Amino acid sequence: MFYFLSSNQIHEYLKVNKPFENSEITKLIQFYLLDCIKRKAIYDAAGEEYVLELKIVINDSEICDSSDLAELRNAVLKLETAEKYVIDMNKDGSTGDIVADISDEIEIAMSNDVTFYCGMLSILQKSEEKNFVYKNMIYHRSSGEYSFAKINEDGQYKLFENAEVIDNSFAYKDFLMGEDLHMSIDFDTEGYPYHADKIKAVIEKHIADDYQLSFCREQWEEEGHLGLGYIQWYTPLDKVYDFIDEINSVLDELPTECFLDASGVFVDFETFTLAFFDVVDSRYVVRGIQY
Repeated sequence: MFYFLSSNQIHEYLKVNKPFENSEITKLIQFYLLDCIKRKAIYDAAGEEYVLELKIVINDSEICDSSDLAELRNAVLKLETAEKYVIDMNKDGSTGDIVADISDEIEIAMSNDVTFYCGMLSILQKSEEKNFVYKNMIYHRSSGEYSFAKINEDGQYKLFENAEVIDNSFAYKDFLMGEDLHMSIDFDTEGYPYHADKIKAVIEKHIADDYQLSFCREQWEEEGHLGLGYIQWYTPLDKVYDFIDEINSVLDELPTECFLDASGVFVDFETFTLAFFDVVDSRYVVRGIQY
């Protein structure tokens, strides 16, 4: 087997409803999972951090959800004879991507792009069988980007990368962690102090943490434009919609040119969810994806 090494955070979910006719698929899945367990053991022995949370359900009854690596290995070995199974895995650390073809002729697709890493997707894309559902969410540290992939039971494959095919009809409402949230609202604040004060008041109302708010105030004073100063914000997303609506209400009243920008993400790996601010027609919107 050949690997690309990189450091990524990934959540993978695989539900297999009947055995693969091509047994090599199952063997590669086992190889991949055993390699993840082996890496966890190596990093643990070295006293280095490697996050591995692996849950395996076999034939709807046998459940292995343990931190004991030996128990996890035994569960992985049972996949070969299982009628059906579910794999739910979160991991974060140095990982590799299998790029060997499953056929007897091994074709190596070499690439220098470490964001090529995509977990079990590398294996399952080789299968034309329609007996499984798979999805992943990956944070690629080398590029700072997120990607999502999904294979439906009908074999349909989708890959989403950052905002590429994400629309603004997103309606997720539960808690998400906002990371490095930046918002720049740049206009003549001295000429329009009333609107500037209203925007500050909206931000101070919604960002209750004084420490995070200090980054916003620092941006207002040192950089001369309003907004969010690369903050963290753990909040229900419906509160973010309220925040955006109030900011947009002030912007609608502003009788001068205003330049808007935004970056950062709200993310929850457990629920395969990502959201972020965007600017559409001189207004802020929340865009995202969840499946």
